[in-house]
Order: sequence, then C-alpha cells, then structure tokens
Amino acid sequence: MALNLGDVDALLDGGVTFTVRGKEYRIPPVRGDVGLWLQRLTLQRDQLRGEPSEEQEKEWAESLAAPPIPDGMTLEEALLSRELVAELGADGVDMGFIRNLAHMVHVRIMAGDQAALAFVASQGNPPGPANREERRAAAKTVKKASPKAASSSKTTSTAGASTSRRAVSGSGTSTRKAPAKKAAGSRGATS
Repeated sequence: MALNLGDVDALLDGGVTFTVRGKEYRIPPVRGDVGLWLQRLTLQRDQLRGEPSEEQEKEWAESLAAPPIPDGMTLEEALLSRELVAELGADGVDMGFIRNLAHMVHVRIMAGDQAALAFVASQGNPPGPANREERRAAAKTVKKASPKAASSSKTTSTAGASTSRRAVSGSGTSTRKAPAKKAAGSRGATS
C-alpha cells in the first residue's frame, strides 16, 4: 500500500516579506525549475574552489544547462519577480539593494531560512567561521583545493578570516628584521 501524505499545502513556501522605508513588500516563492538550476549551478561552481584553470572554467561553463529564465529576464527578476523589481525601482530603491535581496533568496535556496536571516542580519556580509578552530579548518580546505595558495605570498581571505603570508628570511632564522628606514633624497641609504 502506498503512503498517503494527505494535504501538503502547509509545506508550500509562502514567500518572504520585508519592509523598506515603512512599506511592506513580498518576494514570491521561486519557481522550482529556477531554484533547482541555481542549486546545480552553485554546487558545480563550488567544486572549482581555489583557483581553477581556464580549461576547468571553460568545462564548467559548457556543462551548465541553459537557465530556465525567460529571454530578457534578469536573474534578479527570476528570483524576486519582475513585478517586485519594477515596484522597488519605482519606489526609488537602488540596484545594490535589489541585488542583495536576490542574493538573500539565493542563500535561502541553498541553506534555508536561518542562513537567509543571518545574511540579512549581517547586512549582506555574512560572518566567517565563529572561532579559531573553524577558521583553521576553512584555511586548510582552501589550501588543499589550491596548491598555489601555499606558495603564494599575497594576502588571502578564507571565510571572513584574512591572513597574510609572512616574509621568509634567507638566513634560516625565524625572526623578522625591522625594515630599514630610507634617508630623505637618497635611494637605498639607511639612517
């Protein structure tokens, strides 16, 4: 005998409401095919973490299915609805805010309501890992994904934690020397 779930209308997404300048707006639920396409896109892109080669980027781009978004519609309109984007624009809301709203919907599709709320609470700058152990784990993941990162001397960012590679001395000591001060007008001279 088949399992009968009964009426599941309560499980349907009612969308998201928010207020800007005292006016309430509603983001309708994202169409299923658009949400699934965005999930595939994000998951495939996440497999290329680090610094993918041009060939990897090209293969990734070619493997993507065409977005199920009607011609002439932007991703923001697909995630928020054309009507809402037009209404926000008519009410003087800037494009940066509209883009952040669409990004919040993306976060909600990928990680759920709590992650979307955290994204909004962070004003579009989600926090990195909360403690040292999580930051170190995130840094190890980045290093494993990109062997170039370990030999690079540039500043890197890992999930909100920023680290700079230290200069390596050629003498075998671990103590860094203070930079020499330059004398005014003479190149390379120290004071």
